[in-house]
Amino acid sequence: MDLATSAFSTRLPSAADQLRLAFELGLQSLALVRSDPIAQLDGLARALEESSGRIGVIEAATLAGGREGEMLCVDLASPDADRRAAAVQLLERHIALAAELRCPRLVLQPAPLEGGEFGDRARRVGELARSGEAERTGELREELALLVERTQIPRLDRFCRTLHALTRKHPRVHFSFATASGPGWFPDLRALELVFEDLHVQELHYWHDAAVAHLEAKLRGGAPWDWLERLGGRLSGCYLGDADGWSPGRVPGSGEVDFRELKAQLPHSARRVLRLESGQSRQSAIEAIRMVRVLDLDV
Repeated sequence: MDLATSAFSTRLPSAADQLRLAFELGLQSLALVRSDPIAQLDGLARALEESSGRIGVIEAATLAGGREGEMLCVDLASPDADRRAAAVQLLERHIALAAELRCPRLVLQPAPLEGGEFGDRARRVGELARSGEAERTGELREELALLVERTQIPRLDRFCRTLHALTRKHPRVHFSFATASGPGWFPDLRALELVFEDLHVQELHYWHDAAVAHLEAKLRGGAPWDWLERLGGRLSGCYLGDADGWSPGRVPGSGEVDFRELKAQLPHSARRVLRLESGQSRQSAIEAIRMVRVLDLDV
């Protein structure tokens, strides 16, 4: 199991120091994920050599903050050639980092589609869902789904062309796409199904986020297991975190995620990353690791 750098980003921003702490906590691997502040990577390669530790996963936004990192997936499918080129360049920087740290796995986070017609509806769906207005939430969700579907083909075409070129250029890198946070995000569940149908390459995978899938299901009106049931054949790994109300990043077992069902759905080969909200204390990390082991999810 890996410990995500997000857990200590505010208390311990150096990834090298986080790796040493992970060792003290009984883990030998770290996952570099998007965090605020961005993890400091100075000295990490040396710390890996000295400790025989590993970087198990790198999230393809570790080297960028703001819009550049947050909108990577949308920009890879952008009609603007300059934005696509900039997104590919950012991804190439992460691929180079992965090669330096001997990590073959890159995880890409979905992003909200740009444009008022998408953003306004997506925000309203979230507001209505949080206020418990189920009927109106469903109506607006259907409107948003139809809008996304009407604009999906050219977006997916650009996305698949970009990914095809990247996988041919970097055949040893495993690209995984994480669970989308809600309606109006790209790539969502249906988009990933279409991507995997179109691109029959072993380098493209799905990365499940237990907490995000739980919250997304409440917004979408489905079940969190839909992602695993429909994309399980492409599953590469899973972020282990819980959700309480509408907040992700909680200690596993402390919130609403059904970890018994998650364990039943996850194959033994899926890599697991303990991902907690920023600002954790050493004691809270110890408790989180203990809970993962109690839930028998640490493999």
